[in-house]
Amino acid sequence: MLSQLKMNPDPAYQNRLLPERDNASFFDGYSVWFYKEQGDLQQANAFTLEFEIAPFGISSEGDAIFSCMDRKTSEGMAVRLTSDRKVEVILGFGGRQMVFYSIRENVDLEKWNHIFVIYRFREGWCDLVVNGVLSNRLQFGRFQKIKWPRHPIFIGKDADKDCLTPQMGVFWGWMKNIQFLSEAVSVEQAIKDSKRENSLEKVLYTPNRTRFLDDANRPQYHLIEPEKWMNEPHAPFFYNGYYHIFYQANLHAPIWDSIQWGHLASKDMVHWKDLPLALQSENGFYDELGCWSGSGLVDKDGVPRIYYTAGNNNRFPNQAVALAQPEDTEEDPLLKKWKKYSSLIKEQDIGWLGEFRDPFVWIEQDNYFMLVGTGDEHNGGGNAALYVSADGLNWESCGMLVDYDYEINQKCGHVWELPVLLPLRDDSGKIVCHIMMFCACQIEHDIVETYYFLGNWDASKKTFTKWNDRAMLLDLGHGTFTGPSGFVTPDKRSVVFTIAQGKRPFSDEYHAGWAHNGGLPLQLWWDNGLKMQPIREILSCEEKMLLERTNCGIEELNHDLEKINSNRMYVKLTTDADEIVINTESVLDASKSVQVVYDRNTKRFFARNAEGKEISRFRDSCDLVEVEGEITIEYFLDHSMIEVYLNQKKAMTLRNYVADGERKISVSSSSTNARVSSIQLWNMKSAYDYTTLAKIYKPSKIAPKTI
Repeated sequence: MLSQLKMNPDPAYQNRLLPERDNASFFDGYSVWFYKEQGDLQQANAFTLEFEIAPFGISSEGDAIFSCMDRKTSEGMAVRLTSDRKVEVILGFGGRQMVFYSIRENVDLEKWNHIFVIYRFREGWCDLVVNGVLSNRLQFGRFQKIKWPRHPIFIGKDADKDCLTPQMGVFWGWMKNIQFLSEAVSVEQAIKDSKRENSLEKVLYTPNRTRFLDDANRPQYHLIEPEKWMNEPHAPFFYNGYYHIFYQANLHAPIWDSIQWGHLASKDMVHWKDLPLALQSENGFYDELGCWSGSGLVDKDGVPRIYYTAGNNNRFPNQAVALAQPEDTEEDPLLKKWKKYSSLIKEQDIGWLGEFRDPFVWIEQDNYFMLVGTGDEHNGGGNAALYVSADGLNWESCGMLVDYDYEINQKCGHVWELPVLLPLRDDSGKIVCHIMMFCACQIEHDIVETYYFLGNWDASKKTFTKWNDRAMLLDLGHGTFTGPSGFVTPDKRSVVFTIAQGKRPFSDEYHAGWAHNGGLPLQLWWDNGLKMQPIREILSCEEKMLLERTNCGIEELNHDLEKINSNRMYVKLTTDADEIVINTESVLDASKSVQVVYDRNTKRFFARNAEGKEISRFRDSCDLVEVEGEITIEYFLDHSMIEVYLNQKKAMTLRNYVADGERKISVSSSSTNARVSSIQLWNMKSAYDYTTLAKIYKPSKIAPKTI
């Protein structure tokens, strides 16, 4: 009855690479689903729906298996999975709807599950058999018939949900052997026919980066998730020869939902290796709402730890600090498996109730210190709660870290997220001061930015004395550079990771299959002021020098630049001109150009689009940048990412989306007879090894096998 299934008709997904396995079809959690015109369901009274599924995960609002349902009129039937792994059956009799769930047996993730829904209208009940167990029975009046709507049948998607919404209900995993029989088989027969198969190997759903190789906007040498959703990278630390970084992940779909901890490892903080999820939320556990951001370190005993925010709406306040450690560092040197502590290590005792997240933990003077982002009820703004501990498990409150005037810092928001405190060293390695970074949250009529205070941190007194009354911006890209995390490397560099926010409509990210990426790892230090630049390891992605010139005029330089097309560039330019403009332009669409400008006379460092509209951030004089001597620009283009660094004083992170994969740059200046002292332009290569990825993905549009 369910033969001739058709795939999601959206043309954006028609060339999607899908894996195959033993006549099973793969559903990617958001774009892959099938449908069929209803046919003769109107005559279906007594029937059996049978299917086999191996889900990898379930979204927060549940996912559909079979749906021919109109919930407004209470007509039809739907079979779904709930977030706590129950099978949900919805029956619509026309104006009346009944719902029941599996009780005695639920589905397992990463295993094959065999499910029967058996409807008996003469007897007046519906049986649900899950993995050979009669899991529940719904009773109703005898001879009650389902009233079927004139809707198509959907497999793997709710019939009445638009997929371009945050909770779309699309199944994620394998599915096979879907049968709709026009008879009600006996429970005994269903139990007899039930099959259980071994667990699927995780490699079968390892995300495959190769599907994005033709994406003109997806960065290739930036830190980026293998697919779907990513927000802030966090918890960096170095252990056993590897840098580890984690990130907020949703492997189900390119949306914020069911947040877990993704995990990457690298020898150099540039070339990352994908690892399994480090943390997953668990129903009925203290983190059932999500495993949110935190930090990582190697403890006093030399064992890695990750501290994270445990979300749980069944607890108030709903945010607390949790802890996990590797299961076995000797047998698992890449730290693929983590074990959570059985209980929370710190519940909220200060700040705005319900705002208590993103612990940042470090060791100093034989103590553990922890910052937690929250709101400060005393001044109305955000702040970081400070704690101290001898063992990193039992914490003593030290109050709020920063004493500041919220009236002149209202752009910093009512809540701080992702607080980070790092030392700033000079060339000799001496700590001159500390930088206190945070991400502003809950701001009236503004967007999220990353701000900082400079000051003196005294571990003995547990105090931070700020130097600047107004919080400063690290980056002027207007909300692209957010979500800081950081650590001190073994060679004593203070390095910051950030999330580079997407700047396009949700529907574009949904169709693309990925959202957001990390910014370039940023080194911070002190040299008569705060200095910053991407870590020098990023230059390992230099592939070929395309241009090198010294002491040349603007016209002469542009003549050479006109010959260069690339979507991945690194440019270093110096000039003694009073103004310099770098223009990035799509080869096929000049309207997508963006200009980055520094004007020495006005001290403005800003960006504008093709229409001349400023797209960067400028509050007032506090965002001016003074450059004496030559202007030095470091410019990084990586598909939709543009990062620009001005004399190691200020950064600007931008998004620039294009339809093609070719860009040109040019240089201009309003300064009379402006010349470029030197310029080097490199083509950059990808930081990811595509040759060793899983080879199970191949073109397919095969619908689930049916009888």
